[in-house]
Amino acid sequence: MQTSRVRNLLPINIYAFSLSFHSSALLTIVVPAALLQLDPARHTQDLSRLAAISAIFAMILPPIIGSWSDHVRLRGGARRSFVLAGGVINTIGLVGMYDTHSLPLYTAFLFLSLLGQGGTQSGYQALWSDVVSEEDRGASAGVQGAATLLGNIAGLASAGILGGHQVVLVMAAVMMCGMLLTVWLVRESTGPKPAAASPRPRLQIQNRRNFAIVFWSQAYVAFGMTLLMTFVLYFFRDVLHVQNATSGTASVAILALAGAVISSILMGRVSDGGKRRTLVAASGLPMAIAAIGFAVLQRADLLWLFALLFGLGYGTFLSTGWALTVDTLPDPQNVARDLGVWNVASTFPTVLAPICGGWVLSAYVGSPATGYRVLFILSGLFLAAGGAVILRMKSTVKSSIWFVPIRLLAAAVVYLYLRTAYTVRVEGRLPLRRPGTLVVSNHLHDLDGMVIPAWLTLQGPWRHPVRYAASPRLFEPGFMAMRFPLLQRLLYRLNMGAFFRAIGTLPIENQPLKRPLASFGYAVQKAYGNLPLADVFQPETLQRVGAKTTDRLSSLWSQRLAKAAQRDASLLDLKEPCRTWFLHQQRQWLEEQLQALVAAVRSGDTLYIAPEGRYSLDGRVGRFRLACDLLSEASPCTYLALLSYDPLAKRKTPIYLHFIASRPGIPLALQVRAARPITVGHVLAHWLLTSDAASFTESDAIQAVESALARLPQGASLAVPNAQARHKLVMQSLRYMTRLGVLRRQGADYTLGAVRVHEMFPQVEDILAHQRNALLDILEALDALQSLEPEPAPAPLQVQP
Repeated sequence: MQTSRVRNLLPINIYAFSLSFHSSALLTIVVPAALLQLDPARHTQDLSRLAAISAIFAMILPPIIGSWSDHVRLRGGARRSFVLAGGVINTIGLVGMYDTHSLPLYTAFLFLSLLGQGGTQSGYQALWSDVVSEEDRGASAGVQGAATLLGNIAGLASAGILGGHQVVLVMAAVMMCGMLLTVWLVRESTGPKPAAASPRPRLQIQNRRNFAIVFWSQAYVAFGMTLLMTFVLYFFRDVLHVQNATSGTASVAILALAGAVISSILMGRVSDGGKRRTLVAASGLPMAIAAIGFAVLQRADLLWLFALLFGLGYGTFLSTGWALTVDTLPDPQNVARDLGVWNVASTFPTVLAPICGGWVLSAYVGSPATGYRVLFILSGLFLAAGGAVILRMKSTVKSSIWFVPIRLLAAAVVYLYLRTAYTVRVEGRLPLRRPGTLVVSNHLHDLDGMVIPAWLTLQGPWRHPVRYAASPRLFEPGFMAMRFPLLQRLLYRLNMGAFFRAIGTLPIENQPLKRPLASFGYAVQKAYGNLPLADVFQPETLQRVGAKTTDRLSSLWSQRLAKAAQRDASLLDLKEPCRTWFLHQQRQWLEEQLQALVAAVRSGDTLYIAPEGRYSLDGRVGRFRLACDLLSEASPCTYLALLSYDPLAKRKTPIYLHFIASRPGIPLALQVRAARPITVGHVLAHWLLTSDAASFTESDAIQAVESALARLPQGASLAVPNAQARHKLVMQSLRYMTRLGVLRRQGADYTLGAVRVHEMFPQVEDILAHQRNALLDILEALDALQSLEPEPAPAPLQVQP
């Protein structure tokens, strides 16, 4: 990890050291040691009850305080205010514990300290979530984990050296210093929070089931940790007969935590690569092995080995598990409240574990070694369960392994078809090992959705599909019929939605208010059944498609109505209340579709989108939809898939596809516009429409193309870099355009013809203007990039609109 990056992550993670310094030795050494002095005859029972009551107290507090901090607005920031107030209360409680010799009064000050700890920790966790960016979440969690572990080491070492009584004052000083540094160094936004009804927060809501699984994972690990740590001091004294049990407990704990510091930083960084779920799941195994080995062998000379093994798992769980928790928070508007709920997973087990541990040990009063053996085996089982339960996290964007050969076969068939029917040139590729990746492309033709997914799929990895966003029409009956006119009669009722989902397609609405009439009918039929057409559509709409009054929705895919029902319709064709219902449902559908896309990139998949929604009819890149910004924020990395077609070159139309990594800090739309491959057809079309010459020869065209390409701005991407290949392509283009009627030929001279259409782009009125506009758009975007990063560059090509 870069030093500058670590330095930027330190301020928000300083307080983690103070909080763990406080908690590490409090109920492990400080309170047990105090009880030996205050009530030596009943210290075990006192510790069980006191730990359980303290846990209940700490469990209830964080959700309440967290919910309060989510909605209150205070000068200087609500989160920092709670950090400050809670830190002061905690310090007062610790000072009171130091100067008390009565068990009831000691208990009261202990609860005051825990009250402050709960308040300050609620504010701090929400502050961390607010100020740490998503791309730094794993690395920052690693730094926080290291700070937490170092705090544990320092707290335990201080308790071991100073004793359970003197260390309380040190804890108070560390708490106050960490609190003041956090309030001073960390800045939070003090502006108003976005309203809960705004679209963006709702689109970022994570799967609540995953949050529940993370909750239970934390609960199992906390239960196992509490069983292990609550009674370990007494294990050293009663079973291993260590003369200084306090020092022995601290030494073993410090050894374990020292190894955990390194694993925390390393695994936190690794987890930013999309492996948090796997790392958390694996972290339970070394902790479980250590706890069970500790129980079975009960040998002092092996404690160091088990301690290091335990630290390896604990450091990974601490850092990566925290980042995974923040990833799965259900509601961005109530971060502190949800983190308070998550804290219940840490505190509630500390209510049950001491009671359970006390019951186990009391059942083996005559054989303490057996009692502790049972206790630690139980601890190991819960630690293992804490990792294993993470494997149940649901990822709605994954698919069965049985569809791997189907996806590869589909991609191979598409690949062979494109290679046969077109001239495909692909440059660049995505890394084989990559985190969740967003691939953004421009949109020119239906072939875009075949070329890019096929090449991405065949490039690998193959276990899970390359997701790509497509129109919901793919998931409705009749889509295939419109793509294969010769088979229309057989395909009108065929719905390929399940197949498209299996090979990686996810729906995203690109026609919110205008779509085929059959599409409106399909939505209504799924919700309300096979209603009469007269109850759904306006009378004039039914007359337009030739429907009878007795027809029902299913008739829209009959031989008689199917073709007419595939024509575009609008909301005005719907009757009330269907129209109002559809408007409401459309918003909900769109949000669910966007959530699925965000979940795809968050889960580590590769997602391809064409953010324009519709392919360009004038050659220029259109406006990017809101989904692109949302997905870009959610994705750890973004690549561009840049497409250019040269329909004027030859009958096997050349398709140029370039994969490049996006540049941070520059709008994606601008990058897509500027980085598209410039084809021979782009430059040739521009020259043909702007040249003053009445006629020209092949050599004139070649010279014009080469001269224009030589004057391109720095950073322009050429579809055909080789000059000799370009000369051949210019001659092919002139002959092909002559056959199309775009050019006329008289001997060696060419002149413009009257034809401007091309069968590959039937909706484009002027194919020459389409190609020229594409070039102009690229050049304008390159100029805009140069204005963002001014550099000396060759004189740009002079163009005329």
